[in-house]
Amino acid sequence: MTMNGKKLRSVSDLKRNFAIDELIDSYYSGELEYFLKETGNLDMVRKIRNIPKNNAFLLIRLYEILGIKPELSEEEVRASAV
Repeated sequence: MTMNGKKLRSVSDLKRNFAIDELIDSYYSGELEYFLKETGNLDMVRKIRNIPKNNAFLLIRLYEILGIKPELSEEEVRASAV
């Protein structure tokens, strides 16, 4: 999976290269689920599968699953990535 033009190999990479629109696109396309499965984050995969479709709180749930504070901007998420 790529985000902000960078190849991702871990959830930390996702956070370092974070982009809200790409996160949502990858969720709806199934790419996020596949990426998490391939990187061994099976608990996150299970949680993503349990998000109801057409959920108004989708972004908040994705942030929660990925361990991102919802009050952070994209830049702050990238800067806080380990």
